[in-house]
Amino acid sequence: MPIEFHCTHCEQLVRAPNEAAGRKGKCPHCQNIVYIPLPPEDSGEIPLAPVDDDAERRAKRLETEARELERKLRGERSLPGEPAGSARRSAGRAGGAPDDPRALVRDFVAAMSEGRLQDAERCAYALTQAKPQAISVIDSLSTQDKPPADFPPLPRPVLLGFLKQLRARL
Repeated sequence: MPIEFHCTHCEQLVRAPNEAAGRKGKCPHCQNIVYIPLPPEDSGEIPLAPVDDDAERRAKRLETEARELERKLRGERSLPGEPAGSARRSAGRAGGAPDDPRALVRDFVAAMSEGRLQDAERCAYALTQAKPQAISVIDSLSTQDKPPADFPPLPRPVLLGFLKQLRARL
């Protein structure tokens, strides 16, 4: 009994001999290459391996440890080289005055490079309070051959991309 299936390109019914099962062939209607499936009677159930209770317990324990570690890391606010427990300011001082625009640009680039988009958004918002100074800092950094030492070590095109994105937001 031939294998019947629908072409994935033209949706026409295709009949192929059993010997062609599991191979690729041309659709007689549209001439595209299609996979010829196994006949329904040959595709029986694949037996599953027995459940390893020790492996399951180990996987659950590792998952729990990973979640706990991630929770601790998310609460961490200091970077290497900063005193432990010191909170980084990235969105302005408590009094509402913006931080140094250069420091905010640096914090924006660091947050973007680490995937902390909310922190980057806060930095960008704080920089709108000092827009002329921020644009001056961005333009100055864009013309330098090497980023300053206190900036994250990023490839120049990535740094320029972050600066361009920030300048467009201001």
